Amino acid sequence: MDFLKLSIIQAIDEASEELEELSKDIWRNPELCFMEHYAHEKLTNFLERKGFVVTKKFILETGFKAEVGTTKMGPNIAVICEYDALPVIGHACGHNLIAEAGVAAGLGIKAALGKMEKPFGRITVLGTPAEEGGGGKIDMINAGVFDNIDIAMMVHPSPETSSHCSSTAIDRAPNRQELDQLKDKMRCCFDSAAIGTGCQV
Repeated sequence: MDFLKLSIIQAIDEASEELEELSKDIWRNPELCFMEHYAHEKLTNFLERKGFVVTKKFILETGFKAEVGTTKMGPNIAVICEYDALPVIGHACGHNLIAEAGVAAGLGIKAALGKMEKPFGRITVLGTPAEEGGGGKIDMINAGVFDNIDIAMMVHPSPETSSHCSSTAIDRAPNRQELDQLKDKMRCCFDSAAIGTGCQV
């Protein structure tokens, strides 16, 4: 597993200057929800250059999908990019950073998939417009975009230090035995939340 981690780190490090400039470029050119044409073009062109199969104007005029890998074996991992801005204050919510982080994660996972002995898994980078009040992700959910995705994730910048960083999954479960214990605890959390809300797990 260490060689996969190293391949992820190397892929992101090698693209770090390009990623930083991509983020700054989007920050300098803020666009409101459903009008993110500049960011859409910059992000999709970047991903195409990095070897992703890109579908521009996916579901929405400024949405996109960029994929690499197989769906025959392994998970389909989605990393979500946001890139819309706010009126007057531009990218005060840091969506330029969310886009950069999503693209960087996509590059890293693509590199790891490329190191596998056999084709395994797919990385899907999703460009989801209009987070600031437009509901682009809702349109994509309703269109079935997430139906064949096993894991979807994104990050959001914050000026604060999270108090729970030391209890992240990678730190809490360094081996299989501890992972199994953690899964049992999480299952109990899900079950209790379902009981409390009248849902099913």
